[in-house]
Amino acid sequence: MHSLPHRPTSRPRGSFLALCLGAVLLFPTLAGASENEAPVSPQNEMCPVMTDEPIDPQISTEYRGQTVYLCCRRCLRTFLENPEQYVEFLPAGYFDDPVADEPGEHEHNHEHDTEHEHDHDTEHEHDHAHGAHDGHVHHEPETAAGRWIAFAGKFHPVVVHFPIALAFAALLAEALSLRFRPEYFLAAGRFSLHLAAISALLAAPLGWAAAAYASYPALELTLEWHRWLGIAATVLLIAAAITGEIRIRRSGNERLAWTYRGILLAAVIATGITGHLGAVLIFGPGHFTLPG
Repeated sequence: MHSLPHRPTSRPRGSFLALCLGAVLLFPTLAGASENEAPVSPQNEMCPVMTDEPIDPQISTEYRGQTVYLCCRRCLRTFLENPEQYVEFLPAGYFDDPVADEPGEHEHNHEHDTEHEHDHDTEHEHDHAHGAHDGHVHHEPETAAGRWIAFAGKFHPVVVHFPIALAFAALLAEALSLRFRPEYFLAAGRFSLHLAAISALLAAPLGWAAAAYASYPALELTLEWHRWLGIAATVLLIAAAITGEIRIRRSGNERLAWTYRGILLAAVIATGITGHLGAVLIFGPGHFTLPG
């Protein structure tokens, strides 16, 4: 049986502890930096889709060089499907190239808008009954295999918390091992990291399954980053676990020990950012905004 590495007397403990502490403190700052910027004053106060609803400043899209604000993500999806149908309900002169109204068109569109609001409410009730909610929509699979994939995706929220928590626990244990009882904390870190890698191997494919039959019209880029960073975090966790095992078998190799710490730190950062992007998909881009 291989023994755990002994703590060398010349280990630069302070540098790694400071690096770990800096990464933990810096992550919320980086994650929320774009969300804490001063909000831009919206030009339209009422939603162009549901014309009697005030807009939500957190929900917007760019169209014809201008920012259009809407009241909810459902209206955002509706607007993106056919924006020309709704631009006339924006304030006059909203665009540099406004489309002139033809005589009698406003009355026709007002009737159409009333009819659309009724359809919109009906659709909202229908989607709510089928599991859709503000932010993303679930699509019903057409095949038996698709239904099993969608069912497997339901376990992603349960499994995904394990690699996040365990990866941070492994990093904390490694940092503490530099100063206190190295055998105890190195064993704890090894256990946490192995479980983190195994649970990440489950969480990553389950995440892809969860997104296979869901759409995020306003956050497609966020979804792509979340997916691929999840794969990267999984690879890094596995690489860290393997490097850690080699480090144990080559006790006293300081360069290998610091290689392990670097991979572990990269894995934790990737895991943290992936988790943050997952929260953005569920709660929206403004969920990390500081109260004030």
